[in-house]
Amino acid sequence: MYNSLGISLLQIPFIILCSAKPGASLSEKNQALTTPLIIARQDTTDVLSATPSSTTAVPSSVSSIVPTGTPTAPSSSLNINKSFVNEPLGNLTVDDDSLSFSCKNCSIFGDLNFGVDKFTIDDSLSNPTWPLAGGILLMNATGFGGTFELDITSGALSKTWDYSFFTQSVLGFGMTDVVNVGVLVELAATFEVEIEEEMDLVFGLDFRVPDGSYINIDVIDPTNSSQKGFSSSTGLRLDAIPFQANFSTPKLTVSMALDPKITFGINVLDSVIKADAGAYIDIPKLSVEVESVTNVDANCRPMNATNHGLALGPDMGNATNVIPSAEIDLGLIAEAGIGSLDDEQQFTLVSAVTTLPTACLLWDKDSSKLADATNVVAASSSASSAASASSASSASAASAAATSATHKHNAGARVGYSGKACFLAVIPVLGWSYFSPFGF
Repeated sequence: MYNSLGISLLQIPFIILCSAKPGASLSEKNQALTTPLIIARQDTTDVLSATPSSTTAVPSSVSSIVPTGTPTAPSSSLNINKSFVNEPLGNLTVDDDSLSFSCKNCSIFGDLNFGVDKFTIDDSLSNPTWPLAGGILLMNATGFGGTFELDITSGALSKTWDYSFFTQSVLGFGMTDVVNVGVLVELAATFEVEIEEEMDLVFGLDFRVPDGSYINIDVIDPTNSSQKGFSSSTGLRLDAIPFQANFSTPKLTVSMALDPKITFGINVLDSVIKADAGAYIDIPKLSVEVESVTNVDANCRPMNATNHGLALGPDMGNATNVIPSAEIDLGLIAEAGIGSLDDEQQFTLVSAVTTLPTACLLWDKDSSKLADATNVVAASSSASSAASASSASSASAASAAATSATHKHNAGARVGYSGKACFLAVIPVLGWSYFSPFGF
């Protein structure tokens, strides 16, 4: 059959072979190699009048608010629950620079209970101008504490100023036929800044006085007065609010002294004695020193032969070292007429400096603010490792693509045939098939 067509069986493989695509490999699977393209993108975000508010003055003689007549109760209490959130506090102008300050989040809360104890009269009246034989003014605190987070926007200046948050009187109380008492409670603060460059900064503190705290004022001998809970050694808890600024390397000193003041006015034996005595409490004076430091680790400790801490990258800039401290003062103020005093005097119950945890900060480009240096360095190291891994993956993929191309080339060289080679190979077969019937 095939001979009748002039084609032998030997021709078929050659015809099929010649019909194959020149240069193609029989083992090729027609699969495309895709090399991943990794693009690192870094987004950057741009960083982003003249007197303080009037204060409420404490009366020159608190005894003027002492109720007259028979006391209705031996004690009185005051619940404090005041907050100042995002509330402007005032503006100042110093030379050509200005300063504004506000409460970002301020509050004071708790219950104060006031009373009298051991008030007795000297029946001998050996000293008619001072008929008391004993007496203690009491203040007990429950759940007393506060948060004061301040936002200050200032030019380069140095300034100290005062601010009064509130003054509140307490319902009078006392002991029948012996003493009537009135109380004023005031919260004021003193601020001080020394800033070298214009900036916006946030700082502050939390304080908590343990339940059961008290201040007892001995009106016979103020030096015998006592306190508990208003010092670190007796349970006062202080925490600095993390410092923040819109400047990568700030240098400044800022302080805030919270000054709660409790003043008792007493009236003994229907005005035989009218005098004031009270307690002032700095809880505390918080000072924050901020400085730019170089050649340090992520904890702002100097790098040297013995310190091999977490190092800062060369592109991270200087670190910011934040050093807070707290000074606690609790004292008494007694004017003439208290005990044997001839003039107003102050007595110190507590005076101590408390160290607070420091902070080491770096400018975080992603959030455009200062952040914990350890976290910034760790994030940078993680990003660098990810970039290195991506680069290695890209290089491996490129190498695999080159290897695959080489294999395809070699396979084509082994089994591929050109059109000319195929034609030359088929001619002898066709010739034999044609002339074999004639006996050749």
